[in-house]
Amino acid sequence: MSPEEVDLSQLVRFMSQDDNKLLFIIPSQTGKHAPYQVIFHPKNRKHVDMDLWTCECNDFKFRGEKHLRYQCKHIKAVISFLQGMVNT
Repeated sequence: MSPEEVDLSQLVRFMSQDDNKLLFIIPSQTGKHAPYQVIFHPKNRKHVDMDLWTCECNDFKFRGEKHLRYQCKHIKAVISFLQGMVNT
């Protein structure tokens, strides 16, 4: 599934003031899984020169830990959603 196929109208978002991060809740497309948490860590403490995204989906757990800039479909959907907000 591409990021464009994720129903962004179902995207629930809120900001956590703790640790200066943004938390997004992405519902499971099939409804068989609990919603996924996507977290944006601006200028992450571990890698201060870059912003980091994390997701709790299995795809990210498997690939994201090996590749620092990996983006699963949930992260791509959030980025697409945010870009759409900026462009409107």
